[in-house]
Amino acid sequence: MMASKSRRSTVGSVGTIMALILVALYPRSCDSEIRSCTNRCIEGTEDCCEVLNANLWITCYTMERISYFDGDQKNYGNFLEDPDLEDNEFIGFNSAGDLVATVGKGTYTGSVKLYDGGTGVFKMTLLNATLSGYERESVEYDGYDFTVDMSYYYYKPTCMKFGPDGLMYVCDDIQHRLVRYNVSSGTAVFHSHSDMVGGDLVYMNGVDFANNHVPQSPEEVVAYVRVTDYNTATDCIKRATNLSWDSGCVYEVNANEHMFISFTVLGDSELFLNQYDRTESTYAIFVNEIDR
Repeated sequence: MMASKSRRSTVGSVGTIMALILVALYPRSCDSEIRSCTNRCIEGTEDCCEVLNANLWITCYTMERISYFDGDQKNYGNFLEDPDLEDNEFIGFNSAGDLVATVGKGTYTGSVKLYDGGTGVFKMTLLNATLSGYERESVEYDGYDFTVDMSYYYYKPTCMKFGPDGLMYVCDDIQHRLVRYNVSSGTAVFHSHSDMVGGDLVYMNGVDFANNHVPQSPEEVVAYVRVTDYNTATDCIKRATNLSWDSGCVYEVNANEHMFISFTVLGDSELFLNQYDRTESTYAIFVNEIDR
């Protein structure tokens, strides 16, 4: 089902600034250490800086690093480097304030890694093909037939974000599943996964949540996932409640003419999309009301 109403704001070509991809905005603590705020700070039971002094976290396409914009000093700095980091990686912070990042998400041997939230030092690999935590199936993907053995060797985490239930949600793109994990212990413990969505030549490329800043149980979480299907030439946003997919899409476009760069959900009723027009080579921000 298509969303009922939309608004559009053209922002023009981004050119070379696509080398820097915004992936997370997270408040920092008031001391001089570079780290995220604790949950106590966010809940208002511990002092911390104003949100306006938040750090802006980015991944850098050519420099294989994660950088930040310091809201206090008004300058950029490098937080960590990893030669496997690619463009548009996804990052987030766990409840302990450590940084989690997809690494090499565009390759067949990607992973999700954990770094110290204060120093940027690598701590451990949370997820890869052998650490997915659930039984993976034989599938066809990108024109290849992945047998069970191959599925346990190849892994492609094409989205990652922490949900309002505190769990980490990851797109296992080769398996066409949205998978969630409990990482409160410092490791990734499998919680549950969705059914497969689509088949060969279908790709998952982003996730966000309704009412993301309101604590919820896993059963209440409504996730929105970008799914590109080259069989039908559609780029769409699909919805899943407690990892159960709705039929159809809440919003879709012709993939030959348009492409989503990124999206976010405001509350439970508005979908914001950064959309590229292939025919005019322009970018625009669309705001769509979500049918519920």
